[in-house]
Amino acid sequence: MSKQLLRKHITSQTSSRSLSKHENYAMQRKALPLLLLTCILLLGLISKPVLAQSSYQLLVNYPEIFEGPNGISLGLYFTILDGYGEIVSDAEILSASILLDDDVYAVDVGKPASDAFIVLTLDSSGSIARAMPQTRQAAIQAVQNAPEEAVFAVLQFNSTITLMQDFSKDRDLLAQQIETIQAVPGSGTCLYDAAFRALELVKSAPRGRRAIILLTDGKDELTPGNPCSQHTYDDVLSLATRQEARVPIHTIGLSTSASSALNEAQLRDMASSTGGFAEFGEQSSVSLLFTKIVNSLSHQWLAQTDVYPSSGKHSASLTITLAGGIQLRAQEVPFTSSGDFPLPPSIAVNSVSYDNQGNVLMDLNLQNPSLIASLEIQIIDLDNNIVAPALNAEVADQLKIDAGNFESGNEYRLMIRGQDEHGILLTETPYDFRFDPTIIQGAISILSVEADYVVPEFLLEIRSQNLDEAASYELWLIDERSNTVVAGTKRIVEPSTLVHIPLETIRNGTYSIALTAIAADSQILAETFYANAVFRLGLLTKISIAIQNSPLSLLFILGILILSVAFLVRKLKPDSKGSVVLLEKTAIESAESLDDWSEDAVRLNKRRLREQIRHARDRARSKLDPVDDLKLTTHALTKSVNNTVLQAGVELPVSRLIVEQAPESLELGKSFDIGRVPYSIGRKGASLEFDFPIISRVHAEIHFQNGEFFIRDDGSTNKTTLDDVLITAEGAIPLKSGAVIGLGKRIRLRFELA
Repeated sequence: MSKQLLRKHITSQTSSRSLSKHENYAMQRKALPLLLLTCILLLGLISKPVLAQSSYQLLVNYPEIFEGPNGISLGLYFTILDGYGEIVSDAEILSASILLDDDVYAVDVGKPASDAFIVLTLDSSGSIARAMPQTRQAAIQAVQNAPEEAVFAVLQFNSTITLMQDFSKDRDLLAQQIETIQAVPGSGTCLYDAAFRALELVKSAPRGRRAIILLTDGKDELTPGNPCSQHTYDDVLSLATRQEARVPIHTIGLSTSASSALNEAQLRDMASSTGGFAEFGEQSSVSLLFTKIVNSLSHQWLAQTDVYPSSGKHSASLTITLAGGIQLRAQEVPFTSSGDFPLPPSIAVNSVSYDNQGNVLMDLNLQNPSLIASLEIQIIDLDNNIVAPALNAEVADQLKIDAGNFESGNEYRLMIRGQDEHGILLTETPYDFRFDPTIIQGAISILSVEADYVVPEFLLEIRSQNLDEAASYELWLIDERSNTVVAGTKRIVEPSTLVHIPLETIRNGTYSIALTAIAADSQILAETFYANAVFRLGLLTKISIAIQNSPLSLLFILGILILSVAFLVRKLKPDSKGSVVLLEKTAIESAESLDDWSEDAVRLNKRRLREQIRHARDRARSKLDPVDDLKLTTHALTKSVNNTVLQAGVELPVSRLIVEQAPESLELGKSFDIGRVPYSIGRKGASLEFDFPIISRVHAEIHFQNGEFFIRDDGSTNKTTLDDVLITAEGAIPLKSGAVIGLGKRIRLRFELA
């Protein structure tokens, strides 16, 4: 905007020369504030960064498209403009890409190396006679100041089209020919024929940069209202926008006193439709207009890549990233592909990392891998300039190279080559890196062991770290009594978080479990041991399991109990003669009056002994270990009776269990109502089920008696705590509101009464 103001000021100063000194002075006073405002704007531009992100513009001048046998070479010539439409000559381009339909192609960006073929097409009609000297001088100056790679041809046009000079780099020759151009009085302006002839001329030039600079002071007419050209405006655009030879037309419109009205809108459209610039001004500024257009060719960029589209119409869009992270995207460029071009095979290295042994792991991006039959890796030690023999590898996205091929700290270049089935090289990719592995040791641990007596088996919960290389787990049992490996227990399984150890042939006892992580090459990666894994399968437990597995077993056992009761009742019945079988005398005389050796004294002593044995047995039973077979069986037989009594005659207080701590799969704060007792907590078949290995099948139970809740451990493997106090093997413990129940080390439930 500031330059336009300066131009207006210069024009006003030029036109004022014929005025009087007084008028000139007054005019200068009026122009002084305008000049000061212009200076302030220029200073503001200088004091700010060169350009703000929003002021950049990316303009594709024209595409260069060449179809080869295997793909299409696509080149986009472009310029970068600032917010005022001025050429940015010092832009720093960090990267560029072309979006073709849905595919993104990385491109090479740089200054074009080819010659720039430019046709100067100059109006020499009668109306431009007064501006002809400035036009010739501006054209000569533009030629002389053009970059070395510019090659010019000169056309003049009025009612006829004349080639003054074919393409040449001889600046003096070009200047001589331009100097001979004269305006022809009364002649017309065959604008379209001139543009069409210039396009035909540039068509003969080699592939590369092409441009037409078209200067005129009028529109296409022979006499007012009558066209001059044989070709139409549409003919010009059609020829200029051909896919195989697109040419930008830069237009310069001069305002002269003798000229007819310019068709400015059409000249602007001609430039924008073909990727050119449009400039307009008076004859005094013609030199500036020429210079701006020639400079745009000097600061042109080329983005080039090979693309592989399918047959049909496509559109390509260029995106560039400038220093500072500013991204610019140009308008879409349409083109047509005459055939299908499949992507050729290629290899790109995404990343290089190391495994726990220091082996090199390469993550590859393979394009069209079906065409690649094999891979070859050449290792070059750059520090010592040593080329190792090539290694062969199967085609895969990930490659592993043994650490023995490298020396720590050295720089290496990997040449990854893709070959076809005949060994012919299809693609090759270099990758440089420093071999500096960080070896991280793997670790494995057994979090918990659960004995499942129904299967029977040990269920192990496993945690591993940095063991991606593990191909298998190897494990076995060690009898802690004899400190020997139990025959037949060694197993090899796939790596998993849950591992099963069958126990069909294992006798009761306490065992240690050995676990080892093994790599594919049989190397031991990590190992661990777990002690005190108890397996105790008694007769009563077997009966309980049989009942769970088969309802017929329950009927069989109930039948035996009924027969036993019937037999006892029969023994107590009177005989057929009405006499009673006296099992034991119930009325015994006072102990003080009995003789120590009398029959009654002996019978009394026997009764006292039986009572003492019964009380001792009851006391011992209450102190038995929770995993004892007798307690498990007693609990199983009394469970249904207790449940019937409590549900039938006692109303339970409203109570619930709230989750305070649990693995990720269980929602914290979730509550479970205790609607009936006994209320069991376990992994399977319980009132409240937690499907986690640390929870036993029946882990603990809650009872209600005499208006109070009680909890007891039910022989769990990983124990039960109440307010962090171990209650395993302690029998029933009163359960108060707010108490925290711990199931193993990972689950905590809070008991609450409403």
